[in-house]
Amino acid sequence: MSNLKATICLALFVAINAWPTSIQHSPSKSSSPSSCTSGESFVKNQILYDCINENGKSHAKPIGCAPEGDKEKTIVKAGDTFTNEHFKYQCDEENDALVLKVINCIDSTGTEVDIGSFFTTEDENGNHQTTECFGDYFKAKKTVLQWTKCTLPSGAKVTEGNFHVQPLTSKTTSNKPPLQKGEILSCIRNGKEVGLKCTGCVSEHTSVHVGVSGYVEVKGQWTQCRRTKDGCRLINVTRNCCTIDGQWALVGEVVYSTSGEAFLCDSSSTYSSFNGLKGCILPEGSVKKFQEVWKDEDVMKRCYWKNGPNGPAEDLIVSYACIRGEETFPENKIIQRENGDYEKCARGFDGELGFRKLNDKELKEFIKRKVAFNN
Repeated sequence: MSNLKATICLALFVAINAWPTSIQHSPSKSSSPSSCTSGESFVKNQILYDCINENGKSHAKPIGCAPEGDKEKTIVKAGDTFTNEHFKYQCDEENDALVLKVINCIDSTGTEVDIGSFFTTEDENGNHQTTECFGDYFKAKKTVLQWTKCTLPSGAKVTEGNFHVQPLTSKTTSNKPPLQKGEILSCIRNGKEVGLKCTGCVSEHTSVHVGVSGYVEVKGQWTQCRRTKDGCRLINVTRNCCTIDGQWALVGEVVYSTSGEAFLCDSSSTYSSFNGLKGCILPEGSVKKFQEVWKDEDVMKRCYWKNGPNGPAEDLIVSYACIRGEETFPENKIIQRENGDYEKCARGFDGELGFRKLNDKELKEFIKRKVAFNN
């Protein structure tokens, strides 16, 4: 058996969302004024300027940063920082100019949050709040997300985006499946509404968490987690698919690995190997893959296999349909030719398919069925 890993057809995706309660934007990037009146001082784009006269010409000289946009309020010198409710600023000197940069966002507790990061806090009541900081030095955005809570049947609370495993017992649940010991209750947002929703099952004996529609094997029995009016229940099923070498396959389907080895997805706990068989070898030496079909003169053929004690043991070419013109007819199909004769796609003494005339018994039975159908 190959060491390729096989898994059950289950994909469980979990997404966490919250509703923004506050969004704050930082100031835009500054630009130096082109003209001014000598002796005045003013603020433009959060930079404080003095207008000075040099060599008979007036020009604006940056002397500090004004994050609040007012020269009568906070002024930050080059190299210093200033923090308000939402952002932490730094006044930097670049090429004889001053630039006000945003270096952090500030959450409700005063904690600094780096640009591109987020920070979550929990208060004494267990309420969660996340502060996300987006953008760059010159244009940052702070988003505050307030997490909602859902109430469990026990009265306990679970935060939005989290889940709780609710035990199932024969005392509390009248229809408890024997291979299930719990269900997964998630606090999920749908638009502006947040509520509890059953999103999975927990298996007995193995304690495997499986999402709705997912499969899990418990003590040799395949089960599927399904959502019902009572919650989520593990239902006994027959496994119907698997993955082999990263490829999905239904039970009965053949998959070829990247190395060219053939495997059969079957109802076992994994899958079956073809024990080195690559496919069916045709008389001229070419190879057809298992389950591949092709036209051979007036017959359709399929590459199949014979099973031995340990699974597939021998390749086998099987004819499965007859061809007449542009049409394909399955085995035992009866057709009527233009001259009125009835023919049947049937196997000859050599086991190969081909059209032959109906014998008297077959003709009588066919006409009898045809008359009964028309009546």
